[in-house]
Amino acid sequence: MSSWDDTYKKHGTVQHSIRSDVIEMVNVFKANQRYEKISKYRVLDHCCGTGRHVQYLAREGFDVVGLDNSEEALKITIQQYKEFGNIRLVLSEMNEIPFSDKYFNGAISILGIHFGNKEQREGAFRSLRKVLKKGSPFYLAVLSKNHRAYGLGDSVDGDLDSFENIPGIHAGMRHFYDKDELERILPGFGFEVDSISEYTEPLKEGSFFKYPLYECRVLCRRR
Repeated sequence: MSSWDDTYKKHGTVQHSIRSDVIEMVNVFKANQRYEKISKYRVLDHCCGTGRHVQYLAREGFDVVGLDNSEEALKITIQQYKEFGNIRLVLSEMNEIPFSDKYFNGAISILGIHFGNKEQREGAFRSLRKVLKKGSPFYLAVLSKNHRAYGLGDSVDGDLDSFENIPGIHAGMRHFYDKDELERILPGFGFEVDSISEYTEPLKEGSFFKYPLYECRVLCRRR
């Protein structure tokens, strides 16, 4: 069972709004679609949660696959967006994307990969490269070392900058990134980095989350 299953069972959908950076990515995908002259543009929402971006991407006309390891999250997604004919949901671990080589024309992974251990994170990047076509845009958002939860909880043996049992948030480990690590590792997994930025968002009143958001945002392409 995913560590998120209990959270979704208890709280339902905890993330509702469409992120502005994902809205911007739609323009990137559409520009790439025009350039490649692709009639059906396939987008992967990797670690899709309860599908807020799955449905948005589908509304924009893409053929969308939402992948997550939480069965409860995908159940919620199905209930909310079952009217869409261009959405496919897949229950799988982040490092096991069950599609053929070069299947997707683009991908997003929003605040998901940092939940994996070192082996899972590296496997996720390898798997993403495998299923993306050459030149395909990939957008990644992960927790930053500037996050207030960084250094809290218990260090994970053999996994620098990873912590578990962080007070105030649900169970599970988290890995915290910075620009240097992302610039170093992504080319090694076959991605050419276009841009990396730091983003901060204050804690919203009534939010499910207990800490302000500090994240790294990366736009890259599959070599």
